[in-house]
Amino acid sequence: MLTRVSIARTRRVSWWGALPGLSSDAFLYGLAALFALGLGMTSREGAQWQWGYLAFGPYALCAFFAFALRRVRFRRLSMVRIALLVLVLLGSVAIPLGLEARWRVAQPEVRVIQRAGQNLSKDRTCTRLTTSTAS
Repeated sequence: MLTRVSIARTRRVSWWGALPGLSSDAFLYGLAALFALGLGMTSREGAQWQWGYLAFGPYALCAFFAFALRRVRFRRLSMVRIALLVLVLLGSVAIPLGLEARWRVAQPEVRVIQRAGQNLSKDRTCTRLTTSTAS
């Protein structure tokens, strides 16, 4: 049993290592687009489904570009890959995060961090559960 698992793992690693750079990028961006779309369709948390729908476009667009450009020979392929990565980071992280901040929608963890920061700024411990009390 362990031998079969090891052989299957070795085959996948060999397959992944044999992929050219833009082909592997297209595959990863495509998987990320499917994940974002799935999160957008299934999440009950407002900020998560909004992020899923907002991030689907940039991931899918970069997957398409990487797939379309995989056969083109570039003198500086790394620059093309970096440009796609920057587009993904802007489109799936920076812009959705900025929009959610503008809409005042935050992940649940953000409220916990905000409350801890407020308590710490008022010379209290971060673990205190209550927010500020009147002094």
